[in-house]
Amino acid sequence: MSVAKELHGLIDDILSDEPQRALAAYRRLADDQLPWLERRAVLLARGDDISWAAIARLLRKSRQAVHQRFSRPFSAKELTPVPRRQFLQEQDALHYSRLGADIARDRFVDEAGDDGSLVPW
Repeated sequence: MSVAKELHGLIDDILSDEPQRALAAYRRLADDQLPWLERRAVLLARGDDISWAAIARLLRKSRQAVHQRFSRPFSAKELTPVPRRQFLQEQDALHYSRLGADIARDRFVDEAGDDGSLVPW
């Protein structure tokens, strides 16, 4: 799937009427895609000889902060958006590691309840 299609899909999910879907899509956009898009935009601007001061003004950040963050060379991994499959695998791994920690501590909390009641197996 192309980056543009994935971004359009995320925006569609954010604008959906399903709150969980919208929040998950927003988190993915904010955590994974926006940092990559910002790096890309800064590299494009620097490639067109736009000054650090002008870039900082456009990003509403200090020139020093922008220069420190973006002046070093980026690895190919940093310049590539996170594929959805990789994101889902990382989320599954995180879920199972938390589940394993809960099992090790004999802690099973009902995710649907706010009272923290224990859920028997």
